[in-house]
Amino acid sequence: MAIYIGKIIKEVFEDSGLSVSELARRIQTTRQNVYGIFERRSIDTALLLRLGEALNYDFFEHFTGKSNNKAEENLIPFQKKEKRRKVVLQIELDEEKQHEVLKLALGDTAYHALKKQLN
Repeated sequence: MAIYIGKIIKEVFEDSGLSVSELARRIQTTRQNVYGIFERRSIDTALLLRLGEALNYDFFEHFTGKSNNKAEENLIPFQKKEKRRKVVLQIELDEEKQHEVLKLALGDTAYHALKKQLN
């Protein structure tokens, strides 16, 4: 049974929500190389491991015959993390509202410690 690993990597990548630039950064390569990876029939195991860590997916299961179609079970056990995205929001608040928002976000203890640092 022929496995075209590049196609599998591309499918997992498309489901990941990452950009090509972010995947390239995570595996320390260029965007052009990522597109080349999607076309490969075979791949170096060290690169496949880096891709698996970057995408939270165990690509090696496709070669062991133990693969199943449940995405959660294909996650690398030590890499099971929530997918997170960094969101930056900028709002303008008057000083009183700013303190209320910080207190809610940080909790009382952390807010008071931060306030002492700033004063």
